[in-house]
Amino acid sequence: MSDRLALANAIEDAGIERAKAERVASVIVDLVHDSVATKADVQALSGELKTDIAATRAELKADIAGVSADLRQVETALRGEGAQTRAELRADIAAAGAAVRAGETAVRALLSSETARLDTRIERLDATVKAQPNAIMLRLGTLMVVLTGIVLAALRYLPPPH
Repeated sequence: MSDRLALANAIEDAGIERAKAERVASVIVDLVHDSVATKADVQALSGELKTDIAATRAELKADIAGVSADLRQVETALRGEGAQTRAELRADIAAAGAAVRAGETAVRALLSSETARLDTRIERLDATVKAQPNAIMLRLGTLMVVLTGIVLAALRYLPPPH
């Protein structure tokens, strides 16, 4: 009621007669009364808001805990996959290394056999080259004997000098 009286006094001070000022003040207070919150209304809403905030906070903590658990599961899965991938890579590298070593062994064996074959061939060629001087000497000796025979025969059948 004191709000209505204070408003009516203010309107009367503005130059409107007292009866009309009280009536305008009553209408204004009645209109505002339903749309204005009281201190008790604000305290009740404050309590509800605090409860809602606490519930939301609890939900968020639960959601965060769930997400953290999911992240730990993903991390564990990724670590497992990483370990498996590392093991597979190591196995692949070991297999590749074994293949390279096997290839190296095969190349070494091939080189060894080719070296032995070439050594044998070189030895045969060396023997052939060493035998050539003897054959040449034999042929030259034979040629000299034949030529000496021809020269001696020619000298015998030549008429005596006059």
